[in-house]
Amino acid sequence: MMLKGRSLVAAGCLVLITACGSDSTSPQLEALNGPWSTGHTLVGLDLALSLTWTNNAVQGNGSYAIAGDTLRCGTSATSIPVNGSVTFTATRPAPDRLTGSLRFDNGASIPFDGALVDSSRINGQIPRIDGEIEAADGTKCPWGLYHALVP
Repeated sequence: MMLKGRSLVAAGCLVLITACGSDSTSPQLEALNGPWSTGHTLVGLDLALSLTWTNNAVQGNGSYAIAGDTLRCGTSATSIPVNGSVTFTATRPAPDRLTGSLRFDNGASIPFDGALVDSSRINGQIPRIDGEIEAADGTKCPWGLYHALVP
C-alpha cells in the first residue's frame, strides 16, 4: 500500500515537471496563428504573412511589396527587390515582446523589435504587433503587423 502511494506521488511530479518544461502552445497563442499583415505603412514595407506562435518564438513566411519602389527608413537603403518572399523569425524574451528579423528572398535582412498588443481580442480589438524596424544606417522606424489581412 505504501509503495502504491509513492508511485502516485512520483507520477504526479513527473506530469507536473513535463507540463512546466514543455514548449507547448497555449490556446491563447494558438489563436494568434494565421494571417498577419501590415496594410499600407509609412515606411513603404507592406507584408502579408502566415505566422505560428509558441511560448518562446514566432515564425512564418509570406510576401512583401515596397510601395513606391522605395523603402522609406534611414538614409542608406537596404538592398531588396520591390517585391518577393520574406521569412519572419522572432524570439519572445517576454510574453508581450518580440525581437527578430525579416529575411528577404535575396538574403537581405532587417531587424525588428516589437510588442504584442491585445492578444486576447478583448473589446473587439484586432491583436497587433507595435514595433520598429532598423535600417542599415541604424535609423529606427515605426512598423507594425495586424492579425488580419489588412487591405
